[in-house]
Amino acid sequence: MARERKDRRWARFLSKKLVDEVLSINPKDILLESDNKTYIIVTIETEHGMGVGSAICSVLDDFDFKEGKNKAFGRAVAALKNKNNSMEIRKSFEEFPSTWTKAQIMRVMNFRKTVLGNKVGKFFSHKSLFIPSFAT
Repeated sequence: MARERKDRRWARFLSKKLVDEVLSINPKDILLESDNKTYIIVTIETEHGMGVGSAICSVLDDFDFKEGKNKAFGRAVAALKNKNNSMEIRKSFEEFPSTWTKAQIMRVMNFRKTVLGNKVGKFFSHKSLFIPSFAT
């Protein structure tokens, strides 16, 4: 898994507008994780909380690191700015559109089970997640 820490490497492949948005929220730490074939997870920590964004590549598409990274960063920034969760990740076969193939559904289900289960556990239920910081 690829990881990046808070230096300017995190900005590589991001649009200038998105880089400016990230810098405007004054991040304390930025972590990017990817298997470079199916998913990208971005965690941005600020003094107000953490924003987590993810992008899952469809089995119908070729993995595009740049596109996935921009989506994941955009979702993490949106979570921090809006202080809420959005884009719920489906949990059961019944929640998927009837037009989706079994392979498409399994990609999302496996992502949720194996990747997210190890990262932030049951709390990660959305592609865009806000976790407030608590005063000590």
